[in-house]
Amino acid sequence: MQLGTHFVGLFVTMQYQIVKHLCRFRIFVISSFMAMFVYVLLYHYVLHTTGYETYFTANDRLQKSIKNYTINAEWHINAVPMFSDVMARKLEQNMHSQFSTGYKLRLGSRKSINCDQTTFTVLGEKAIHFGEFFSIVIKARDKNGQTLERGGDFWFATISNSKLATRSAGKVIDYKNGTYEVIFLASFTGNVTVDIVLVAQTEAIAWLRQVFWPAEQKLKWVGYFSGQTNYNSKKKTKKKSKVETSFCYLQGGLQWNDKCEFRHATALGSVVFACGRPATFECDSLIAIKIEPHHASQMTKRMIAGKEYMFNSSYRSLSNGPTTVRIIDRELPISTVDKVLSPDFFQLSVCLPDQLEPLTEGYWVGNKWINLRCKTKEWRIEEIKHCIRKKKFYLMGDSTTRQWLEVLTKYLGYKADKNYKYTKIVANHNNTLNALFQFYPFIVTNRKISIDDVKFESDLLQSLPENGCDYIIVISPWAHYTQWKQSDYRRRLEQLRNAILRFRGKCPNTPIIIKGSHARHYRSSLRSIYSSDYTLFMIGKTMENVFKGIGVYFMDVWDMNLAYSFFRKIHMPTEAVMLLHWRDRPTFFDTPARAPKMVDEKSHLKSSRHCKQLANEDCFTILDSASTTQLLKIKFPYTNDCLCAILC
Repeated sequence: MQLGTHFVGLFVTMQYQIVKHLCRFRIFVISSFMAMFVYVLLYHYVLHTTGYETYFTANDRLQKSIKNYTINAEWHINAVPMFSDVMARKLEQNMHSQFSTGYKLRLGSRKSINCDQTTFTVLGEKAIHFGEFFSIVIKARDKNGQTLERGGDFWFATISNSKLATRSAGKVIDYKNGTYEVIFLASFTGNVTVDIVLVAQTEAIAWLRQVFWPAEQKLKWVGYFSGQTNYNSKKKTKKKSKVETSFCYLQGGLQWNDKCEFRHATALGSVVFACGRPATFECDSLIAIKIEPHHASQMTKRMIAGKEYMFNSSYRSLSNGPTTVRIIDRELPISTVDKVLSPDFFQLSVCLPDQLEPLTEGYWVGNKWINLRCKTKEWRIEEIKHCIRKKKFYLMGDSTTRQWLEVLTKYLGYKADKNYKYTKIVANHNNTLNALFQFYPFIVTNRKISIDDVKFESDLLQSLPENGCDYIIVISPWAHYTQWKQSDYRRRLEQLRNAILRFRGKCPNTPIIIKGSHARHYRSSLRSIYSSDYTLFMIGKTMENVFKGIGVYFMDVWDMNLAYSFFRKIHMPTEAVMLLHWRDRPTFFDTPARAPKMVDEKSHLKSSRHCKQLANEDCFTILDSASTTQLLKIKFPYTNDCLCAILC
């Protein structure tokens, strides 16, 4: 290599000495170009003869492999690539490749997306190899087959292998030009089913984001006012005073007169819960509230009138593409034995606050969730008891949070609290499990809720003494907020963030877990609008954004719930709730996996004692965890490996 370099340098020096003595400038320029041309030829000749060309070509392939986030048997990375990094790079590449100038003139019309015409293909012509990331490209088209040159559609995307009982969800990149890329991890081999579902088209998403979500008064409660019990000293009888009612709303930006205002600056900020003034009672006589069940449906009908067509394509699966793909093992390409990626394939970091979103969250193997956001382990019952001994659990949220405590109590072998309430559970078992579940106010339920039975997180955090600070805090403010005004909900989260920061001042080392949102199942088309999955998805992203940078653990469960082989609903089965497995039970990697028994939705509802309630689109109480567990006949309540990894 050095000899070749010296030879080229000597040639350039001689050429310079020759042209220096030429008189005319034209001859000098022509000679210089000739010299550079000969230099390039000699340089490539030297590289080829010395073998360095092979080195540079292999290195370029490696760099390209890194840029394309490919993981194979020969080259591993320390962690799963971050979704934000991959998306930013792909958007930048797409921007440069799509750049053009001038007008495009053609005869056409703008139509909505059509699922029958929309196509999807596997990106690239090479085979899909086990352990690599691969992409499905969606081309949105209208009913005439024309490519739509805009983005904004909302998708669900999963892959599954029924033989192995494996499923995982993909990450979607919107290129804003009618093209979408869904990235999957090939975590299992064999014939894999691809399921691409259009949840809502861009026109519906724009309406939800710009019209429905910012609207005021989408929720209406009935407020119950009552005075003190009157005692007649002559007749020695007690007479309860009558109960008066009025309608109540959350007021953020509207004006009002003569309303009973209920303010809570540290929980709601400038948002006010305002009720009509009762006929005879004072405002401080409010004792309970109950949701007005038909208001959300009626308001949605009025707002969507004339625009129902925007939701005609909702929850439609695409069929114009490879609904089945083959994933092969690079080392054993002709093997007929399918296998699943080992959890040890990636070198994951420990679970920490503010971890970035990975390119894949994980995958299901039977009823076992393989988490790839951070490193977890499997826990025995005695290990869990030792971990939480002398600690105090405080779970603040909705009924999906209440399930955590119910399942954990049962798994540890303890009986449920005898003084069980819908809004509050106290658990105290042998100084091992000391826990309190507390519902937040303004619940969206057709139950009458006493205002004394609910409490804001800021009040509960403020009431905890700083002596010891042996607390574990779980907060989940999402399931009852789909009909809140967007700005009001954000104010609610910002005040909760401030409360957490104040609590950090007295207990800086207490672990605080924020549980994110997930998709759900709908019994009516109206409910899928006013409690849409898109809104739930954006609620999760808003939570992650607001609580970023304050040292809390954000548990993003969206992909885990989406990938689970069960029809989606607000109360998921036990294993989906608790990220479930236990150590003493044989795992998939020890014995062949069994596919989880699929529950038919109709038979499931017929056998449920909540069938009558579920048939009513205005019913806000969906299957509780007790009935769900009984219906599925789950014999082994599992435990939460991710939560234990955070706490211990």
